[in-house]
Amino acid sequence: MTHNEKANLRELALSCRTRTEFARKFNPQYQRIMRVPGLADELFRHMPKPKRWTREELEKIGTLYHSRSEWLAKSPHTFQAAHRRKLVDEVAPPSRRGKHLHEANQ
Repeated sequence: MTHNEKANLRELALSCRTRTEFARKFNPQYQRIMRVPGLADELFRHMPKPKRWTREELEKIGTLYHSRSEWLAKSPHTFQAAHRRKLVDEVAPPSRRGKHLHEANQ
């Protein structure tokens, strides 16, 4: 990658506030940046780092909701973080899927 290409990418990066915004506006350039080791860290230095949720934080947040759908509706970022880390079954309220069917038979 030439110096001019890097400078052009730097200008594009400075026009955006987040990596997501950059990826949406300039997807081909984003894909190219991600293929070069270390370039993303250099060009996106001015952007905030994404929040890394700990298991303890997700457990605490999961207890605030009565159902998984409520959690997803009211705090989608934390629910998705738990889902990506495969923690939903451990930290979310118990699933109520099908409960109404079983309750009717009792």
